[in-house]
Parts: sequence; C-alpha cells; structure tokens
Amino acid sequence: MQCSFTLGIVRRRIRGLAIAPIGLAVVVLGLASSTSSSGSQQQLVSASYPSPFSARCVGSDAVEPCYTALQLQKAYNLKPLYAEGLDGSGTTVVVLAARVSPTLVHDLAVFDEALRLQTPSIRVVSPAGTMPATFDPDSIQSAVDFSSECTVDVEAVHTIAPGANIVVFAAPSGAVSSNLSDVIWQAAAVRYVASHHLGEVITSSQASVGESAVGSSTINRLHEDYQYAAAHHVSVIQASGDFGASSRDLVGVFTRRMRGYPASDPLVTAVGATQLHLDAQGNRTSPDTVAATPSGGFASGGGLSGVFPRPSYQNAAESVVGDHRGGPDVSMSGDPNGGFELYMSFPKGSIAASVQGWGSAGGTSVSAPLFAGIAAIADQAAGRPLGPLNPYLYSAYQLPNHGGLVPIRSGNTTTVQSSDGTSSTVPGYEASPGYNLATGLGTVDAAVLVKTLSQLATN
Repeated sequence: MQCSFTLGIVRRRIRGLAIAPIGLAVVVLGLASSTSSSGSQQQLVSASYPSPFSARCVGSDAVEPCYTALQLQKAYNLKPLYAEGLDGSGTTVVVLAARVSPTLVHDLAVFDEALRLQTPSIRVVSPAGTMPATFDPDSIQSAVDFSSECTVDVEAVHTIAPGANIVVFAAPSGAVSSNLSDVIWQAAAVRYVASHHLGEVITSSQASVGESAVGSSTINRLHEDYQYAAAHHVSVIQASGDFGASSRDLVGVFTRRMRGYPASDPLVTAVGATQLHLDAQGNRTSPDTVAATPSGGFASGGGLSGVFPRPSYQNAAESVVGDHRGGPDVSMSGDPNGGFELYMSFPKGSIAASVQGWGSAGGTSVSAPLFAGIAAIADQAAGRPLGPLNPYLYSAYQLPNHGGLVPIRSGNTTTVQSSDGTSSTVPGYEASPGYNLATGLGTVDAAVLVKTLSQLATN
C-alpha cells in the first residue's frame, strides 16, 4: 500500500502487504448506497473538527490546510464539465482493495451529505471467499490500515467523478501474506475485472515492489494480464509509489534507485503526487509543486524501468527516459501537507476509534484514485472506454498548451530511506518544464484534458 495517511494527530506509513492469487468464485455483497446518513460526524481525537470545512491537516509540521472535495473540484477545473453533464455518469470505476471497511457505505453517505455530493451506486465484489463484517482482533492494525485505504480510494474517485458507479474489488479474507503476492494478486484482479466486465477504469493504490525483487520473468508473466485488460479496453491507474526514486523490496525499502512494478508497466498509467497551494475557494495561490518530505522518506515515486524498454508513446521524452520506460505519467494532489479531507468511522472499541471522523490523507494512494475519476469522465465524454490512456496523454502533451496537461516546475524527489538499520540518501529527480521523472507530464486542467482525450479518441 502506497499511502502515507494523516489520521487524527498521528502520521504513519502504511506498510504494503499482499494477497494470494484469486480464484473464480465471486461473492457480491449488496451495498446499496443510501442518499443520506443519520450518523453523527465524529471528532478526531481531542481536536474539534465537526465538519470538513473546519479541519486542518493535523500533522505537527503541516502548514497547508486540508483540502475538501469542493476545493479539489475547483482546482482541477471540473465545474465546466459538470455543467455539461460530464461527471462520469454511465461509467464504472473499479477500486482494488486488500480490505473493505465495514462502514464504507455509511461513511461515503456522510461524506456526500456534508459536501452536497450525489451518492453513487457502489457494490463490493470479492472472489473466492467472503469478507468479515468486523475487524479481526488478531490483525486489527492491518485491518485498520487497509480499510482506511479503501475508504480513501472510494471517496477520492467520487470527488472527481461524482456520477460514476464504483465497484470495490476486494481480496479474499485471510489472503494477505507478502508484498510479492500482492503484486501477483493485482495482476490477476486486473484480468478478472476485464474478463467479467466489472468496469472500464481500474485504480490501485496497492504496493508496487521493486522490479529486481519481483524478477523480470515474473514481471513478463504478469504483464500478460495487463495486456489482456488493454485488449478489453480497460484503463489501469496505479499509484507511482511514495519512496521517491526508490522502491520497496519484499520486506522493506530499497536504499538505491529502483522502479516499482506494476507502476512501471507500460500499459499502466502511473500517477505521482503533487502539493497544492489553494485558498478557501480552491483557487491556486501558487503553482503546484512536487509532493515530498525528504527526511521522512516520502516523495512522489518515479524513475526508469530496468525491465521495460521505452514505449513508442514516450519517444518524445527520449532525452529524459533514454531507452527505458519512464514514470510517473501524470500527477495529482497527494502531499499529506495539504492532504485530502475524508470521512471514515470504524467499530467503537477498536484501535480505529482514535481516528474516527473527519481527517486527512496523503500519498500517491490519493493521487491515483483522483486521476481515475478523470479517466472515467474522459470515457463518458468519448462515448466509449478509452483503454490504456498513456498514448492519448503523451499525444495530448504535444498539442498547444499541452492539451490540458500542466507541467510541474518545482521540487524534487530525493529521500532518505532506511533498510536493515541503515539510512541512505537516494538521489531523486527534479521537476522541470517538459516531461520529468518527478511528476511525469504534470497535473491536469480537467475541462481541457477531458475534451482533448475525447477528441484524440475519435480521430
């Protein structure tokens, strides 16, 4: 799992776990969403945050306020699309989840009611097993972590594409085991979603693992699942990682440059993280910058693949990527400092009781589902699933004003990483005009980019 969560007054790194390969049986849990909630909005620890509009990022070093869904909609220029009825209606975004919060539907209803958003159709599909309705006391911390991740992903997708349907594709209960099997499960899940026509856009914030740890033979085999999804016109969106130019191995974090998989797959759109600087209405007070807390080991993930050669759509970026597949491809808001404002609640008496209510989250686990919402609206505008988005994105960048892509010009992804009791500085990448390995093609002006992608798809 990639996300660095800021919940309550504690900032903690969510450790990537994993899931066993999926089977064929499907259990559908009926989660018909409600249009309102009678649940009270609970407060965060000892602070008083009765609504998303009064909360601030709660990390002690946070200098930016948390940003609500309404501010993000303004910042990414979504309102002109909504005015035309382009809000993701008629599309379905599939969220890959290692664990589903038992209060997901309630929490989304509270989120929607507070922000005056429409409530989407949402359902949970779990293959080859059932999911417990409450937390397992023997693994409560991982249950909290994964349930938080699921809630963040769903509320972030819904923020950008409020009209899109949402399917949460959940790992079977008890299948979490290792980082490597997480990568294997993700690939199998992508194939399953495509073969069962569960949705047109898949978003995953699950762990990317360093390519050398996964191994080229395994990566080439898993790549076939992404080829299958591409052939079925499914867009796959993946968090680019939270370790700057480094990536995790099977048990921890590399202390050298290493690209993670599946973010490095050329059929995946890898989404990096930026820091927004907004006023209360969502207007920018200064340009977006790279999301990074170097001393904390956090920065938007990116770098060069050691397995995949440069895909043809990156030919115009040859001076940056050379003969390698480079990433990320695009970036969205994902800095814990200026984090995404969300609502979640869990059963009282659990460890999660201390993080109930309105809080904030950051990391590429936020930026990936935000961009998945853009992808859903682009599908709606085009009148068909676009499938792999990268060829369209890189073509858009060559157009005047970059077709709605906005370069990020400031910041870098150098981090201090720890492994086996030692710490090392991992040199990162600088943001700069044009494609770069810190933020890719940049961030988005949704009103322009969606129209550009739609036009490219019909030409």
